[in-house]
Amino acid sequence: MAAHRTDDPEGMTIDRKIPLWGVLSFAAFIVGQGLLLWNGQNLQAAELRHQSEQLHELTVQVKAMAAQLNTKDAIDVKQDLRIDELERRVLTVEQIKGLRQ
Repeated sequence: MAAHRTDDPEGMTIDRKIPLWGVLSFAAFIVGQGLLLWNGQNLQAAELRHQSEQLHELTVQVKAMAAQLNTKDAIDVKQDLRIDELERRVLTVEQIKGLRQ
């Protein structure tokens, strides 16, 4: 490609060359953007792995708590039944005392 066109006005030439500094600056900009994108994605992947590990740990903790609550609920049911039985016995004893007097 010629630096000047044949249809340029007389006595005036228009330089249509792309300066090397412009090409190198543009290339450096593209490489810089690529590096920033690559670094950002690596950081995002590391954070995603970290959050995944935390989620797994929390899931294990929730399952353990659910098992503890189930055990506690079973104990509570037994204790409620025992309290009901004791209340029934007390009422029976009070009724017997009331009949004797």
